[in-house]
Amino acid sequence: MDVDPKKVAQENEEEKAGEETTTLLRLSEPTWVPGPWNRFPTLGIVGFVVVFIGTVAALVILVLSDEQRVTEWPTRSRPVTPNVLVNLATHFSSFGLATAIAQGVAISWWRKVLHGGTLRGLHDDYRFATDPTAALTAGRRFNLIALAAVMTKFGVVDSTLFQKSITTELTYVENFQKANIQAWFTNKWAQGQGGIPGSDGDIETVDQRMADIVTAFNTRIANEKCHDAQILFNGCPPSQSCSGTLDALGFAFACSMSIEQIDYGISRQSKSLLYSLAFDVDWSNESKRYASINLNMSYINSENGANKSCPGTLTKRTCKIRPSVVRYPLLIQAADKSHSINITHLTHFLSQTEDYHFNAELTTEQLDGIKVLNYTDLPEKFGEKSTVGGITFALNSLFKAKAALDIIEGDNWDLEVEGPHAVALFPAENTTEISSACGYKLDRTATGLGDPFIALLRNINSFGFISALYVSEAFLTPPETREAAGFKSYNFTADVSGYVQLYNTQYGFLVAAIAATFFSVVCLLPVYWGYWQLGRRLTLDPFEIAQALRAPLLAEATMGNGYLEETLDQVGDCRIRYGRLVGDNDIYLRIAESDRVMMPQSVDGKAEAGSGEVTTFAGELAIRTAIAGTVAGQS
Repeated sequence: MDVDPKKVAQENEEEKAGEETTTLLRLSEPTWVPGPWNRFPTLGIVGFVVVFIGTVAALVILVLSDEQRVTEWPTRSRPVTPNVLVNLATHFSSFGLATAIAQGVAISWWRKVLHGGTLRGLHDDYRFATDPTAALTAGRRFNLIALAAVMTKFGVVDSTLFQKSITTELTYVENFQKANIQAWFTNKWAQGQGGIPGSDGDIETVDQRMADIVTAFNTRIANEKCHDAQILFNGCPPSQSCSGTLDALGFAFACSMSIEQIDYGISRQSKSLLYSLAFDVDWSNESKRYASINLNMSYINSENGANKSCPGTLTKRTCKIRPSVVRYPLLIQAADKSHSINITHLTHFLSQTEDYHFNAELTTEQLDGIKVLNYTDLPEKFGEKSTVGGITFALNSLFKAKAALDIIEGDNWDLEVEGPHAVALFPAENTTEISSACGYKLDRTATGLGDPFIALLRNINSFGFISALYVSEAFLTPPETREAAGFKSYNFTADVSGYVQLYNTQYGFLVAAIAATFFSVVCLLPVYWGYWQLGRRLTLDPFEIAQALRAPLLAEATMGNGYLEETLDQVGDCRIRYGRLVGDNDIYLRIAESDRVMMPQSVDGKAEAGSGEVTTFAGELAIRTAIAGTVAGQS
């Protein structure tokens, strides 16, 4: 069969044209698709969102922790310092910023390549993108890519400012939490305890329980505070104060008073009364079914006048004192565990907020915020073992006193004082001889001492409070065995106040930190300009740039014009090596297949040409250009 040469040549030409068309189609994949939506920088936007979330999280943490207690934020069971949470938030934000910078710099770099530029300019931009030090030393070559690169380190400023926003301070806070207080006390007066009568029926002494109360009063009370109350109160946090109310043993007062004008200098008489205080029992009878205590108090408030006169007033006060159950305003001050508890642990059981002026009449059953809840009627009679009699005996032993002026030779006076309670009221003046004085001023409100009658009632309330704590003798038993020993405890809720460590947010530093973050984002936005001009997804991966430079090893891949991942699927397993090509007379170093490369050798003690210092760009771009051969000749 004859073959037409023209027809064969035509078929060959058509086949060749088809192969070229196939090659062109292959090399054009993937297509170049620019546009704002096609090339939308999703990863960079995600980075900006992460920056926003991290910054808002740090802001929320600092605002919520402000003025919060160190030991209880965010929860009492699992406290965490805001520094830790803010540090996590700023690290999260820094990660987002680095992500946004990476894509933004890649967009800016490839846009420059797209529009054309010098190799040196691209070299500088790549160094700026990968080495912030190079960006800082760019000098006149400083540009938007350098600015974006510097922002990667500016995050340190944000983090530092956020951390500086967190401080702590020691602050007194009232009623910042509740505490459940366990207490051992007595809330009901028992009949027939305390006072022991003698053969004549009068109370002559007291039993051990009343003796313990007197001892506790003398040793545990100071300035209306009960020391060592931790023996009987548990649950107040260390170094804090717990305020509440306690319903326990106490007294109710029904008092009256009268005032007379006197002048011992004019009406001179022997044994002129200055001060008198005593208690006695008003026993129960057919018309009064309860025993009570009578308080009788008289005192002179006078001053030395002219011609040896002593003008003043005589105040007489009487009170009927009934055993009762009262509500004490209570303040427990708990000691720090590192201090001696028996010194620092106090219980205030009075609230001395009312101002009682001298000779003020008491028209209520109690004072200082104490409230009488109910009376305890004890039908005790003369000659019997008596609670009321024991209390009366104890009060007389503690407070009974007397002071009088007696006339001696001529116009002189002699001061007679009985009982420790009166001694503090009648000190001698250094400038005046006792024998020539008849005026004794008891109104010392100007010096803060107040009315002696009010001071006495406060002492009686102290005695009642001590009785509530010590009459049961629970204080003699360790707390862990009191229930088993039959001692009943009571619980009440108290408000906790005291000096606590609070977090304090420094809003000046916080605003500066947010401003620094905002500045970083603003400085980064310009590198995203023109992202829509790119027609495919591009990064600053060294091999992706090498592929764009038509490196021989990568150009041999059938998908050399595709994405880098597709190219690596074909040639990614090829083993390569850096060194001197075998059989190459030149002294340049290359990257090629391992079997074509030998180890570089030094020449005359010097490294071969091309093996000197490698910068960040020179290290990575040299790999690309070495893979490609040289930019000038081997593609």
